[in-house]
Amino acid sequence: MNMLHRAADFQPESFNAEGLTVDAVISTFADVTRRDARGAYVERLDPAGLDLSRLVGAPVLDGHRQGSARDVIGTVTGHRMEGGQLVVLIATEI
Repeated sequence: MNMLHRAADFQPESFNAEGLTVDAVISTFADVTRRDARGAYVERLDPAGLDLSRLVGAPVLDGHRQGSARDVIGTVTGHRMEGGQLVVLIATEI
């Protein structure tokens, strides 16, 4: 039996303690295999079709939970494309 061990530094380098903000990659636009009742399919997001007009001000949720206001952990305050990725600036609610 092979044992795998993964280690990661979860402290983002972009964290701004004074402003309580952090940059986060929210899409790499990579193909993802999904599954529904009909079976597997490939989800492909095309950045050319993005409408980012309402992204600023969007809530950032804790693990996609949206049952209460306590699940909102931040707000998107800006966005940019960087190296083929969509990066947002998040202001935390902490």
